[in-house]
Amino acid sequence: MSLGEHGDADIAPDPRVLGPDQIRLEMPADSRFARVARVAVSSLAVRLGFDVGVVEDLRIAVDEALVLLLRDLPGATTALPDGPPVTVVMTLTARVPDLQVELRLDPPPPPAPTADELTDEDPLSRFAELLPPRVTSSVTRQDGVVRLRLHG
Repeated sequence: MSLGEHGDADIAPDPRVLGPDQIRLEMPADSRFARVARVAVSSLAVRLGFDVGVVEDLRIAVDEALVLLLRDLPGATTALPDGPPVTVVMTLTARVPDLQVELRLDPPPPPAPTADELTDEDPLSRFAELLPPRVTSSVTRQDGVVRLRLHG
């Protein structure tokens, strides 16, 4: 353990604590709540001054990210077998000229299939094809996280 600038112990930051440029939204892991996520992200993008076409690209990307995350859940019950209800946690980080969106499942899903278990319809490939060109992404499927970045 090292001591910080004022003699305080350096402690790893708590991931639940938001910075001044972040917004977190938690909702049931149910496709009926996708509109809430789209409205939140598009409202922030408009507020940051992104043009209408870019905002629409981000809305599409968030919608496709939710489809990817929710596809393996057992349905409207939003609970994994013998587990707690699953939620989608969306964290928006505004660092002008960029807007970053992280979508994750809480609790994380069971392990994803290996490359050998995937069918011809690989959902990650489909997701990459559907993303608008102005939005970049990284998908960490094994822990149920999709990260999107809109470059201004």
